[in-house]
Amino acid sequence: MIDLEKMKRDAVLLIGAAFPVGPPPSFAEKRNDHCPEGQETAAIFAGKRWPEIRGGDLERNPALSLLTPAAVHYYLPAMMVRSLEAERELDCTPDGVVWLLSPRSTTKVLARAIEYWEQLTG
Repeated sequence: MIDLEKMKRDAVLLIGAAFPVGPPPSFAEKRNDHCPEGQETAAIFAGKRWPEIRGGDLERNPALSLLTPAAVHYYLPAMMVRSLEAERELDCTPDGVVWLLSPRSTTKVLARAIEYWEQLTG
């Protein structure tokens, strides 16, 4: 029989070992003034190291897609760990994590179009 709780504990330990706790990204690296949702999402993580992010911080399903690349890189383990610890409360977080980790393009032409579009809109 599979011990799901043990697997979760082991996963949390592995994630912790894979992502050492360093200083969080600076405010400027996390800042997203593109829209109010981006500002709200950045505020959730402000001044916190990734282990300090709690399930309650993620319960309102912050728009993970609005995190800056620096914030995604740093806070990814928090999202992974907390979604394992509170799977009912954070039922949307795994979808957000999968989206963040999914490749953005499948062809060179599409990748070039996206890059060009991002330059125009960024």
